[in-house]
Amino acid sequence: MDSKDLGLEWIVLRDHRFGLAYKGWIQLDSDSGMSRELLLNDVEVFDNASGARLYDVARLYVSRDQHEISVEITSATPEEANGS
Repeated sequence: MDSKDLGLEWIVLRDHRFGLAYKGWIQLDSDSGMSRELLLNDVEVFDNASGARLYDVARLYVSRDQHEISVEITSATPEEANGS
């Protein structure tokens, strides 16, 4: 996933291992492989089951096996995604 070439930045990363969802901007992503690495900025963390917002962090590094995560891509700007 080359976010810069595809114009992809704003994502929701579903972490199936820990039951969390992370909404943020992709800063860096790893090359293909069994383990996927992402560095996200301006991250909001949600409970995957209830959708409840848990907390916010400035940056979040995630490293998981590829079957433990899924990525949802949105074309929304941060303002649109936040309802502004």
